[in-house]
Amino acid sequence: MTLQVAFLRAVNVGRRAVRMDALREVFADMGWPQAQTFIASGNVIFEHPPGSSPGLEERIAVRLATAFGFEIDTFVRSVDDIAALVATAVFEPVLVERCTTHVVGFLKAPVRPSDQRLAHAWDNGVDRVVLRERELHWLSSARQSDSALSGAVFERTLGQRLTLRGVPTLRRLIASLPAPVGPAKRSGSAPRQRSG
Repeated sequence: MTLQVAFLRAVNVGRRAVRMDALREVFADMGWPQAQTFIASGNVIFEHPPGSSPGLEERIAVRLATAFGFEIDTFVRSVDDIAALVATAVFEPVLVERCTTHVVGFLKAPVRPSDQRLAHAWDNGVDRVVLRERELHWLSSARQSDSALSGAVFERTLGQRLTLRGVPTLRRLIASLPAPVGPAKRSGSAPRQRSG
């Protein structure tokens, strides 16, 4: 078993309110009784066999929609993949140091070769975007709310759903876990209890 994280799109935004204890109960009912949430923006840590199980994201999304009454797109990544992602220098360190916004967008489908042209078009002197595999990396010298780019712009242009998480949040998530991240050390670890 390995630790996985389900990133939920647009949870606790507007009227899409989801209590974290209720979210943990849904995951427990699905067979993950030790599932824990990290902050209240829809991040659920649970144990699951390594590798991508066919239909896992859709199965979770269907159960969540039934439980809460609205669609909740779900994006699952292993904790080791997230740790590797935040440790990788996608942008020049000097740009990262000066940025105001540093965000990763988790995508449903792998990036297509034609999508790479879009990333270049999004570079505007304020924002820089890099597409890799199933992730979008966004760096901006502006606040996320002030940028011309947004999750909605990315979704509309790429033609698929995504959910955004700040890199500082992802680092805090990794740091909240009890053991050093590594393929051999992380396997079988249980997440520490988290509130809310």
